[in-house]
Amino acid sequence: MKVCFDYCHQNCLRLEESTYNRFADYLVWSGCQFSAISKGLSWERLDGNDILVIGNPTESLFDPTEISGILNFVKSGKSLMIFGDAGGDLSAQTNLNAICSYFGFTFNDDIVFDQDYNAGDPTRILIRDFSAHEITKTLQKVFYASGCTINIVATQSPDVNTLGLAFTSTTTQRKVFIADQWTEAGAINAPVAVKVNYYQGRIFAIGNLSILSSLSPKYGWDAGDNSLFIQGAIAWLMQGAAQGHDISGEIIVPAQIDKELYQWSLAAAEKRRWTLSQIINYALRVFRAQSPK
Repeated sequence: MKVCFDYCHQNCLRLEESTYNRFADYLVWSGCQFSAISKGLSWERLDGNDILVIGNPTESLFDPTEISGILNFVKSGKSLMIFGDAGGDLSAQTNLNAICSYFGFTFNDDIVFDQDYNAGDPTRILIRDFSAHEITKTLQKVFYASGCTINIVATQSPDVNTLGLAFTSTTTQRKVFIADQWTEAGAINAPVAVKVNYYQGRIFAIGNLSILSSLSPKYGWDAGDNSLFIQGAIAWLMQGAAQGHDISGEIIVPAQIDKELYQWSLAAAEKRRWTLSQIINYALRVFRAQSPK
Protein backbone atom coordinates (compact mmCIF):
# COMPACT_ATOMS: atom_id res chain seq x y z
CA MET A 1 0.00 0.00 0.00
CA LYS A 2 1.26 3.46 -0.93
CA VAL A 3 0.30 6.16 1.57
CA CYS A 4 0.96 9.80 0.76
CA PHE A 5 0.81 12.70 3.22
CA ASP A 6 -0.25 16.25 2.51
CA TYR A 7 2.68 18.56 3.32
CA CYS A 8 1.35 21.41 1.16
CA HIS A 9 -0.77 23.25 3.74
CA GLN A 10 1.43 23.79 6.81
CA ASN A 11 0.10 20.52 8.19
CA CYS A 12 0.65 19.75 11.87
CA LEU A 13 1.01 16.04 11.06
CA ARG A 14 4.59 15.49 9.89
CA LEU A 15 5.93 11.96 10.17
CA GLU A 16 9.53 13.01 10.73
CA GLU A 17 8.60 14.58 14.08
CA SER A 18 9.08 12.37 17.14
CA THR A 19 5.54 13.19 18.26
CA TYR A 20 4.23 10.76 15.65
CA ASN A 21 6.93 8.08 15.68
CA ARG A 22 4.60 5.33 16.95
CA PHE A 23 2.16 6.03 14.12
CA ALA A 24 5.00 6.09 11.58
CA ASP A 25 6.39 2.83 12.98
CA TYR A 26 2.98 1.21 12.65
CA LEU A 27 2.81 2.16 8.98
CA VAL A 28 6.31 0.78 8.34
CA TRP A 29 5.66 -2.48 10.15
CA SER A 30 2.34 -2.84 8.36
CA GLY A 31 4.25 -2.90 5.08
CA CYS A 32 3.13 0.55 3.89
CA GLN A 33 5.26 2.72 1.66
CA PHE A 34 4.74 6.38 2.44
CA SER A 35 5.74 9.67 0.93
CA ALA A 36 4.91 13.37 1.20
CA ILE A 37 3.49 15.77 -1.37
CA SER A 38 4.62 19.34 -0.83
CA LYS A 39 3.83 21.08 -4.14
CA GLY A 40 0.07 20.86 -4.53
CA LEU A 41 -2.37 17.95 -4.38
CA SER A 42 -3.09 17.67 -8.10
CA TRP A 43 -4.53 14.50 -9.61
CA GLU A 44 -1.20 13.89 -11.35
CA ARG A 45 0.67 13.88 -8.02
CA LEU A 46 -1.98 11.81 -6.23
CA ASP A 47 -2.28 9.19 -8.95
CA GLY A 48 -0.38 6.01 -8.12
CA ASN A 49 -1.05 6.27 -4.37
CA ASP A 50 -3.63 4.25 -2.44
CA ILE A 51 -4.33 6.44 0.60
CA LEU A 52 -4.03 10.21 1.07
CA VAL A 53 -3.63 11.54 4.63
CA ILE A 54 -4.49 15.18 5.37
CA GLY A 55 -3.32 15.98 8.89
CA ASN A 56 -4.61 19.24 10.37
CA PRO A 57 -3.75 21.89 7.76
CA THR A 58 -3.18 25.43 9.11
CA GLU A 59 -2.94 28.96 7.70
CA SER A 60 -3.25 27.66 4.15
CA LEU A 61 -6.11 27.12 1.70
CA PHE A 62 -6.89 24.28 -0.69
CA ASP A 63 -7.35 25.70 -4.18
CA PRO A 64 -10.05 24.48 -6.63
CA THR A 65 -7.56 22.34 -8.56
CA GLU A 66 -6.51 20.54 -5.37
CA ILE A 67 -10.10 20.00 -4.26
CA SER A 68 -10.98 18.57 -7.67
CA GLY A 69 -7.91 16.31 -7.57
CA ILE A 70 -8.79 14.98 -4.12
CA LEU A 71 -12.42 14.31 -5.08
CA ASN A 72 -11.41 12.46 -8.24
CA PHE A 73 -8.76 10.49 -6.33
CA VAL A 74 -11.36 9.17 -3.86
CA LYS A 75 -14.08 8.77 -6.46
CA SER A 76 -11.77 6.49 -8.46
CA GLY A 77 -11.63 3.99 -5.59
CA LYS A 78 -8.81 5.31 -3.43
CA SER A 79 -8.98 6.22 0.27
CA LEU A 80 -8.65 9.41 2.29
CA MET A 81 -7.83 9.94 5.98
CA ILE A 82 -8.49 13.39 7.47
CA PHE A 83 -7.48 14.79 10.86
CA GLY A 84 -9.03 18.04 12.08
CA ASP A 85 -8.47 19.65 15.47
CA ALA A 86 -9.86 22.06 18.05
CA GLY A 87 -11.51 25.14 16.60
CA GLY A 88 -12.01 23.64 13.15
CA ASP A 89 -11.34 25.71 10.04
CA LEU A 90 -11.83 29.03 11.80
CA SER A 91 -9.08 28.43 14.36
CA ALA A 92 -6.74 26.79 11.83
CA GLN A 93 -7.39 29.45 9.18
CA THR A 94 -7.97 26.90 6.46
CA ASN A 95 -10.82 25.63 4.26
CA LEU A 96 -10.74 21.90 4.96
CA ASN A 97 -14.55 21.90 5.06
CA ALA A 98 -14.58 22.90 1.39
CA ILE A 99 -13.46 19.30 0.81
CA CYS A 100 -15.34 17.57 3.63
CA SER A 101 -18.72 19.02 2.65
CA TYR A 102 -18.64 16.89 -0.52
CA PHE A 103 -18.40 13.84 1.75
CA GLY A 104 -21.44 14.70 3.88
CA PHE A 105 -19.75 16.21 6.94
CA THR A 106 -17.89 19.26 8.23
CA PHE A 107 -15.64 19.96 11.22
CA ASN A 108 -17.22 22.34 13.73
CA ASP A 109 -15.40 25.42 15.04
CA ASP A 110 -15.37 24.14 18.62
CA ILE A 111 -13.51 22.22 21.32
CA VAL A 112 -15.06 19.56 23.57
CA PHE A 113 -14.55 19.14 27.31
CA ASP A 114 -16.02 16.93 30.03
CA GLN A 115 -15.77 17.62 33.75
CA ASP A 116 -16.89 14.08 34.71
CA TYR A 117 -15.31 11.65 32.27
CA ASN A 118 -11.77 12.57 31.30
CA ALA A 119 -8.08 11.60 31.59
CA GLY A 120 -7.14 14.07 34.29
CA ASP A 121 -7.97 17.14 32.20
CA PRO A 122 -11.49 18.21 31.10
CA THR A 123 -10.28 18.63 27.50
CA ARG A 124 -9.12 14.98 27.39
CA ILE A 125 -12.55 13.43 27.24
CA LEU A 126 -13.52 9.77 27.41
CA ILE A 127 -15.43 8.39 24.41
CA ARG A 128 -17.47 5.23 25.03
CA ASP A 129 -20.33 5.52 22.54
CA PHE A 130 -19.61 3.87 19.17
CA SER A 131 -21.68 2.89 16.14
CA ALA A 132 -21.61 -0.73 15.04
CA HIS A 133 -18.98 -0.95 12.30
CA GLU A 134 -15.89 -3.02 11.54
CA ILE A 135 -13.67 -0.05 12.47
CA THR A 136 -15.15 0.18 15.97
CA LYS A 137 -16.02 -3.43 16.81
CA THR A 138 -13.07 -3.93 19.21
CA LEU A 139 -13.33 -0.53 20.91
CA GLN A 140 -14.39 0.07 24.50
CA LYS A 141 -12.89 3.46 25.30
CA VAL A 142 -11.06 6.15 23.37
CA PHE A 143 -9.46 9.27 24.84
CA TYR A 144 -10.06 12.36 22.74
CA ALA A 145 -7.90 15.36 23.63
CA SER A 146 -8.46 18.96 22.55
CA GLY A 147 -10.62 17.95 19.62
CA CYS A 148 -13.64 19.32 17.81
CA THR A 149 -17.03 17.83 16.97
CA ILE A 150 -18.27 16.91 13.50
CA ASN A 151 -21.49 17.96 11.79
CA ILE A 152 -23.05 15.37 9.49
CA VAL A 153 -24.84 17.13 6.63
CA ALA A 154 -27.36 15.87 4.11
CA THR A 155 -26.18 15.27 0.56
CA GLN A 156 -28.20 14.92 -2.63
CA SER A 157 -26.05 12.10 -4.03
CA PRO A 158 -26.93 8.42 -3.49
CA ASP A 159 -23.20 7.72 -3.93
CA VAL A 160 -22.31 9.37 -0.60
CA ASN A 161 -22.90 7.40 2.60
CA THR A 162 -21.75 9.07 5.83
CA LEU A 163 -21.87 7.42 9.25
CA GLY A 164 -20.87 8.79 12.65
CA LEU A 165 -18.54 6.31 14.35
CA ALA A 166 -17.78 7.78 17.80
CA PHE A 167 -19.82 10.16 19.94
CA THR A 168 -19.41 12.34 23.02
CA SER A 169 -21.31 11.51 26.22
CA THR A 170 -24.29 13.29 27.78
CA THR A 171 -21.95 15.11 30.18
CA THR A 172 -19.73 16.54 27.44
CA GLN A 173 -19.83 20.26 26.72
CA ARG A 174 -18.17 22.36 24.06
CA LYS A 175 -16.79 25.82 23.51
CA VAL A 176 -17.38 27.42 20.12
CA PHE A 177 -14.72 29.61 18.52
CA ILE A 178 -16.51 32.90 17.68
CA ALA A 179 -14.83 36.24 17.00
CA ASP A 180 -11.44 34.97 18.23
CA GLN A 181 -12.81 33.78 21.58
CA TRP A 182 -14.38 30.65 23.06
CA THR A 183 -18.09 30.63 23.99
CA GLU A 184 -19.62 27.71 25.91
CA ALA A 185 -22.38 25.61 24.31
CA GLY A 186 -23.84 22.10 24.69
CA ALA A 187 -22.49 19.07 22.83
CA ILE A 188 -24.56 16.09 23.89
CA ASN A 189 -23.90 12.94 21.81
CA ALA A 190 -22.04 14.83 19.09
CA PRO A 191 -20.03 12.80 16.55
CA VAL A 192 -16.24 13.18 16.67
CA ALA A 193 -15.32 10.63 13.97
CA VAL A 194 -17.01 9.51 10.75
CA LYS A 195 -16.60 7.07 7.91
CA VAL A 196 -17.76 7.79 4.38
CA ASN A 197 -18.30 5.69 1.28
CA TYR A 198 -17.91 8.11 -1.64
CA TYR A 199 -18.59 6.50 -5.02
CA GLN A 200 -15.87 3.79 -5.18
CA GLY A 201 -13.68 5.31 -2.45
CA ARG A 202 -13.58 5.52 1.34
CA ILE A 203 -12.93 8.29 3.86
CA PHE A 204 -12.20 8.24 7.59
CA ALA A 205 -12.17 11.55 9.46
CA ILE A 206 -11.64 12.50 13.10
CA GLY A 207 -11.57 15.93 14.74
CA ASN A 208 -8.45 15.33 16.78
CA LEU A 209 -4.79 14.93 15.83
CA SER A 210 -3.29 14.16 19.24
CA ILE A 211 -4.76 10.64 19.08
CA LEU A 212 -1.58 9.87 17.08
CA SER A 213 0.75 11.41 19.65
CA SER A 214 3.52 9.35 21.25
CA LEU A 215 4.08 11.96 23.97
CA SER A 216 1.53 10.87 26.59
CA PRO A 217 -0.14 7.56 27.49
CA LYS A 218 -3.08 9.57 28.86
CA TYR A 219 -4.47 10.77 25.54
CA GLY A 220 -2.26 9.67 22.62
CA TRP A 221 -1.50 6.49 20.70
CA ASP A 222 -1.16 4.33 23.83
CA ALA A 223 -4.24 5.64 25.69
CA GLY A 224 -7.23 3.32 25.96
CA ASP A 225 -8.12 1.86 22.57
CA ASN A 226 -6.78 4.83 20.62
CA SER A 227 -4.28 2.83 18.57
CA LEU A 228 -6.91 0.16 17.82
CA PHE A 229 -9.22 2.89 16.51
CA ILE A 230 -6.64 4.22 14.08
CA GLN A 231 -5.44 0.74 13.09
CA GLY A 232 -9.02 -0.33 12.40
CA ALA A 233 -9.60 2.78 10.30
CA ILE A 234 -6.42 2.21 8.28
CA ALA A 235 -7.32 -1.45 7.70
CA TRP A 236 -10.76 -0.40 6.44
CA LEU A 237 -9.22 2.23 4.16
CA MET A 238 -6.70 -0.32 2.87
CA GLN A 239 -9.47 -2.79 2.09
CA GLY A 240 -11.20 -0.16 0.02
CA ALA A 241 -8.08 0.90 -1.87
CA ALA A 242 -7.09 -2.74 -2.48
CA GLN A 243 -10.29 -3.42 -4.42
CA GLY A 244 -8.89 -1.48 -7.35
CA HIS A 245 -5.82 -3.65 -7.99
CA ASP A 246 -4.31 -7.08 -7.48
CA ILE A 247 -2.77 -7.65 -4.03
CA SER A 248 -1.59 -11.18 -4.79
CA GLY A 249 -4.21 -13.11 -2.89
CA GLU A 250 -3.74 -11.22 0.36
CA ILE A 251 -6.49 -9.76 2.54
CA ILE A 252 -6.22 -6.84 4.93
CA VAL A 253 -7.81 -7.29 8.37
CA PRO A 254 -7.67 -5.41 11.70
CA ALA A 255 -6.36 -7.61 14.52
CA GLN A 256 -6.34 -7.15 18.28
CA ILE A 257 -2.90 -8.20 19.57
CA ASP A 258 -1.69 -8.55 23.16
CA LYS A 259 0.19 -5.33 23.97
CA GLU A 260 3.32 -7.11 25.29
CA LEU A 261 3.50 -9.35 22.22
CA TYR A 262 2.94 -6.33 20.00
CA GLN A 263 5.86 -4.46 21.55
CA TRP A 264 8.08 -7.55 21.18
CA SER A 265 7.04 -7.98 17.54
CA LEU A 266 7.93 -4.38 16.73
CA ALA A 267 11.41 -4.84 18.20
CA ALA A 268 11.84 -8.15 16.36
CA ALA A 269 10.66 -6.60 13.11
CA GLU A 270 13.09 -3.71 13.40
CA LYS A 271 16.01 -6.01 14.23
CA ARG A 272 15.37 -8.41 11.36
CA ARG A 273 13.91 -5.85 8.93
CA TRP A 274 10.61 -7.67 8.77
CA THR A 275 7.15 -6.17 8.59
CA LEU A 276 4.45 -6.97 11.12
CA SER A 277 2.52 -8.68 8.33
CA GLN A 278 5.46 -11.00 7.64
CA ILE A 279 5.69 -11.97 11.33
CA ILE A 280 1.97 -12.74 11.54
CA ASN A 281 2.00 -14.76 8.31
CA TYR A 282 5.05 -16.73 9.47
CA ALA A 283 3.39 -17.48 12.83
CA LEU A 284 0.20 -18.65 11.10
CA ARG A 285 2.17 -20.96 8.79
CA VAL A 286 3.97 -22.52 11.77
CA PHE A 287 0.68 -22.89 13.65
CA ARG A 288 -0.96 -24.53 10.63
CA ALA A 289 1.98 -26.92 10.15
CA GLN A 290 1.90 -28.01 13.80
CA SER A 291 -1.89 -28.33 14.07
CA PRO A 292 -3.51 -31.78 13.82
CA LYS A 293 -4.80 -32.59 10.34
